[in-house]
Amino acid sequence: MAQKVITTMPDRPDIPNKWKQIVEGAGFQFERRVSPDEDAIIKNCAEADVIIGGVLTEKIAASLPKLRAMCNMTVGYDRIDVGAATRHGIIVSYNADYCLDEVSDHACAHILALSRRLFPVNTATKAGKGGMVQTQPLMRGVHKLRGQTLGLIGFGRIPRLVAQKMQAFGMRVVTHDPHLSRDVGLHMNVEWLDLDNLLAQSDVVSVHAAFVPANRKMVNEAFLRKMKKGACIVNTARGTLLDEEALYKILKEGHLAGAGLDVTDPEPPVVSNPLMTLDNVILTSHQAFYSEESQIDLGVHAAEEAVRILQGLWPLGWANPQVAGAYTAKWSKKS
Repeated sequence: MAQKVITTMPDRPDIPNKWKQIVEGAGFQFERRVSPDEDAIIKNCAEADVIIGGVLTEKIAASLPKLRAMCNMTVGYDRIDVGAATRHGIIVSYNADYCLDEVSDHACAHILALSRRLFPVNTATKAGKGGMVQTQPLMRGVHKLRGQTLGLIGFGRIPRLVAQKMQAFGMRVVTHDPHLSRDVGLHMNVEWLDLDNLLAQSDVVSVHAAFVPANRKMVNEAFLRKMKKGACIVNTARGTLLDEEALYKILKEGHLAGAGLDVTDPEPPVVSNPLMTLDNVILTSHQAFYSEESQIDLGVHAAEEAVRILQGLWPLGWANPQVAGAYTAKWSKKS
């Protein structure tokens, strides 16, 4: 019997149809079984050799002995318990190249909109208060971008593109990433600073850290108070990285000039979220990934990774390479 790839995702039918062509074109079976919760995934994926998208918990991993791999469609894989997958000999793959330009463009758009106070001026203008004299008070405190400092929290592929794009506006770029060598940014004219110095020097801080439990609310009140007075913060990574209550408090006090958030916790943001009431907060409801091109590409990489794994190859984007030994031992016995 041919090995089987199952997707549990409730996306548009046309998207899984592309995956079906890739998987079945390689000689494997493909099915779409929408599974909204843990028990449904266990029930619907008992025959799966590979799952595309969805959730993986300790319970799911332990309940699916046939499962070889979990192929995530996008860059982030925080809904997958990588530790559990590794313990059960399951490969976790992800798409390291997905929507890099879209998210970096979106981060830059937030930076530009905040720096030029576009939304408050737009609102005033549409309310009939658009005269140059009337709107000029809204522009007080605005400075040209050239010569300002952009601090990047994390220096993976997306923030590297943000660095290149904002350097074109004349910004000095600094970064802090404890997981990378300081040599990584040298050829890009990006300076490496410890976190406290980055926060003290940056006119804009853009968050690009991965979400792991240890990073929950890493952008907390202490973090925000260390930021330069009058600075702005942008988050296009994960809402769980930022303490929204602390951000609201700091913005109301006037220590920071504004915030641009594409992600919140929870998503979508609830109407009662006090950040909704602030004119100097831009909320874009997790749309940074989107473009017509990214929708065409959605999940194609995951389907290709599923085929690679079933053909006996390692994935190109591998979240848990440490599983290789256990995976080989487990599946060589069952071959």
